Amino acid sequence: MPDGTYLPLQTFKDGHVDSVVCLAFSRGGKHLASGGEDGNIIIWDVVEGHQLSRIHMKTPILSLQWDFALGLFCGFQDGALLLIPDVVNVNSTFEVLTGVKAPVYCMDLHSSSRELAIGLGCEVHVAKEMTKATYATFTVLPEPTALPSRNPDADSNTNDDIRVRARAVYFFKNSRKLVVAYLNHGIVCWDVSTRSQVWVIVPTHRHQHICENISISSSGHAALSPDRRYVLVSNLNNGLDLYPIGKSNVLQAYRYPAHADKNFPFTVDFLQDGDAVVCGSPSGKVAVWNTKTGVHVQTLSHGGLKCYCGTGCRIDIYCQGSWSKQLL
Repeated sequence: MPDGTYLPLQTFKDGHVDSVVCLAFSRGGKHLASGGEDGNIIIWDVVEGHQLSRIHMKTPILSLQWDFALGLFCGFQDGALLLIPDVVNVNSTFEVLTGVKAPVYCMDLHSSSRELAIGLGCEVHVAKEMTKATYATFTVLPEPTALPSRNPDADSNTNDDIRVRARAVYFFKNSRKLVVAYLNHGIVCWDVSTRSQVWVIVPTHRHQHICENISISSSGHAALSPDRRYVLVSNLNNGLDLYPIGKSNVLQAYRYPAHADKNFPFTVDFLQDGDAVVCGSPSGKVAVWNTKTGVHVQTLSHGGLKCYCGTGCRIDIYCQGSWSKQLL
C-alpha cells in the first residue's frame, strides 16, 4: 500500500455526549484537543488512544488553538475566550480580554509575533500578550465591504444575507496581514496596521442562504495553503474551490455528489504539505483530492455521520502509512 494512503489509526467514541465542534492537534500530532457542544474539552493521547484529561465548561466550545509555549486557547459560544496553560493538570486559566461577549468562531496564532487573531460575533480582533499569559485586544478590524448583489434585478424587498461572520482567520506573510474568510463577504486580506483591505476574493459559488437548522457552532469553511499561495473554500453548494491569493478566478474545483443537505460550511484543509485537499461531506464520509489535478484519491469513512469536523460524538483519526510508522 503506498505511503500516501491514509489508514485508520484511532477511533474515540467514549468522550463527548454531543456533537464535536472543533479539533486541534498539538505540535507533532501526539495529542489532540477536541471541543464539543456538550461543553467538554478533551485532550486525547493519539498514540495510546485514551483520554489524558477532560475540562468541563458550561457552554459549547467553538474553537481551539494551541500555543506551543503557553498552552491551549479555547473559544466559547457565550463569548468567553480562555488560555489554559496546563491542559492535563488544570490549575489555572487566563481570560483573553476582548471587551465583547459574542461567539468565538475561529482563531489563529502568529508563531513569532505571538499575536492572536480572533473571529467573534460580527467582529475580527487582533490581541497580543500584555503580560505573561495575559492577552488583550489591541486592534478591531472594520466591517468588510459588501459584495455586489447576487441578483440586481430582484425585488427591492428581497435582501441578501448580510450578516458579518468570520469563519476562518489566518495570518499572512507576517503579523501585519490577516486573511479572513467571511460567511457572506468573501475572503478579505487586511492590513492590520492601517485596518484597510488589501485585496478581496469574491467566491464564484455564492450561496443563497444558510439552512435554518444549521448549528451556530459550525466550523470554518476556508483554509490557506502551507505556502500561502492559495485559498481553499467550501462553496456551500457542491464542493470545494481553489483560488490563487488575491484573485477571484477558480484554479481547481473539487466536487462531491449533490445532496439534499446543502449550504453547510464543511471544514476544509490542506494535507501532505499542500499536495492534497480534504473536506467533510453530507454523506458522512471525508473526501481527499489531489490538489493539482482535482482527482479524487481516497474516501475516509466516518460512520455515516455528517462530517463538519468530528461531527457526532465520534472522532476518527487517520494517518499516512509512512507517518504512522514514525508515530508508533
